Amino acid sequence: MNILDMGLDSELWDEPTLKYVGRSKYALGLGNPWGYQNNRQARFIVNNLAESLYRYREWLMTRLVPNWISGLGFTGLNDWERDYLVKVINLATQIEKGEIDSLGCWCINVKKYLVVPDGLEKCHAEILYKACLHLIAHKQGAML
Repeated sequence: MNILDMGLDSELWDEPTLKYVGRSKYALGLGNPWGYQNNRQARFIVNNLAESLYRYREWLMTRLVPNWISGLGFTGLNDWERDYLVKVINLATQIEKGEIDSLGCWCINVKKYLVVPDGLEKCHAEILYKACLHLIAHKQGAML
């Protein structure tokens, strides 16, 4: 998996195996709902990047992914959370099938990305990828 900075190469937007996961009305809709800058597309505003990533990780990895893995599915989720989880599940399926090999963002540029421990992420795409890996592992009968 690659996590690529979309600002470094305009041709990335045309890559069929890359999914842009930032905030945009034109994108997949997997941007981090927690923003730390005044942004109309963020659902919640927090104090800084660290808090934004922390809240995103906690929400995704202790609410959405466990709901799905435990068999609860969409029970107890708000409509927007259901929509987000469906998109995460679809992204995980595309990654598993090899249809997607890169995630696009504006934060980092790493080819052959290796998962880092919780709290060391610099971009929500790292957390999103980790969530996809958990869903894939669960589907394959393994747990991370």
